[in-house]
Amino acid sequence: MNTFLWTQNEKPTIPSTLIIDHIRSEYEGNAGQNEAMKVLSSTSKWDCVETIEKGNLSIRFKLNEAIVVSSCFKTTDVSGRPMPFSFYCKNDDIYEVIKELKIDLEELRDSREYDHTELDNSTIQNIADYISQKKKK
Repeated sequence: MNTFLWTQNEKPTIPSTLIIDHIRSEYEGNAGQNEAMKVLSSTSKWDCVETIEKGNLSIRFKLNEAIVVSSCFKTTDVSGRPMPFSFYCKNDDIYEVIKELKIDLEELRDSREYDHTELDNSTIQNIADYISQKKKK
């Protein structure tokens, strides 16, 4: 398991959507899905973690391990709240991570709208520079 994306759905009665290694499913609690959720949950307890925030976009990374990208879709749930997502990638190259994330966001284009300006070249370059500085220390 190298990548996975979790997102809430528009109604609390609909299971969350997971995309594991670019394969979409609704959360049923099978072993692979449970493992993905366990890994994502464990990232909140990472030692030596760095976080970069810009607007709704949050990037958490652990050097030489993984990056977690979190944000919200423009699409809202039944209560009018933007639907959040978290994307985990077992890679610390932000350019590769964003490339993988965009594949999963494309998979959700039929049901969710995302503001891709959050991932503009300038933002990604700034994040890449920051990660590079941390690697040098």
